[in-house]
Amino acid sequence: MRARRLLLSGVVTLLLLAGVALLAQPLLGAAGRFLVRDDAPPRADAAVVLATGLEYYDRLIEAAALYREGRVG
Repeated sequence: MRARRLLLSGVVTLLLLAGVALLAQPLLGAAGRFLVRDDAPPRADAAVVLATGLEYYDRLIEAAALYREGRVG
């Protein structure tokens, strides 16, 4: 009798865990879509590139890319 009860509680536990695992992904996905916003940054009037060392060229390229994309101007 005790072994049967122990087996039944194990099966019920496994079924509950399986149900939680199946429902977790859709629920967490919906919560993530609700909480996370993907807003585009606002358009800027100007881009300022500071000349500091070796990264100057990379900063110029990034500023030019922002201008081409229409995000600065």
